[in-house]
Amino acid sequence: MPDIPSETDIQAIISSSSLYSPSNKPKLDAYLRAQATGNVPYSFNANRVLMKLYQFFPSTGSSDDKEKERANSALCLLLALLQYPLTTDIVALTCLIPERLKNQEPCASILQCAEKLDSCQFVEFWKLWKALEDDSPAAIATLSLANHHESLQAAICSVLALSYRTAPLKMVLAAMDMSSGSELTGRKDLSPSIIESADASNVYFTPTSNNTKRNRVYQDVDFTAISSLMAKVAKE
Repeated sequence: MPDIPSETDIQAIISSSSLYSPSNKPKLDAYLRAQATGNVPYSFNANRVLMKLYQFFPSTGSSDDKEKERANSALCLLLALLQYPLTTDIVALTCLIPERLKNQEPCASILQCAEKLDSCQFVEFWKLWKALEDDSPAAIATLSLANHHESLQAAICSVLALSYRTAPLKMVLAAMDMSSGSELTGRKDLSPSIIESADASNVYFTPTSNNTKRNRVYQDVDFTAISSLMAKVAKE
């Protein structure tokens, strides 16, 4: 197994005129695995180049090579999904993965999870995600899914806070896969930055410009000036 390349090494590959050389595969493979174990930061650009290399030079050799391509494709998708809702990286990466792999597990389940997140079907998302958590395929075992449960809860909470100032407690708990209001307010990453408080019926999100009603500013319209301007445009 090759050593983990540094960020500098990966950046050199990405900025090189020969970035799509198949000789870059081993380093990008190793860097992807290091992302999955948390040893290096997530890099969409590195993963995108790797997926393009698999597209340009698909595995046609041993079953081990084909399994490696399937596993790495799944890891790329999973790492991108974990950036929710900050990026749409998973959409770009999905376009680079062959249909035969997208229809296989675990890619198929990961893409279903992404679809549920994108459409804000959070209850359905958690059912799919926990199924992956409980029985992680070997292809994605290096990325311990249970370790990302709380970060996904926080991501979903931030999405809810964009739309709601006040929301029913039952709905919020179901969306975040939680069981009580105290669980919400007891999380330092959620309260008070995202959640202001919660009672027996409702969750009160911290007010922001997104979830607070804005005062409309009305301005008088000078129809004479508009008419004059339109007349000038018509003459031109």
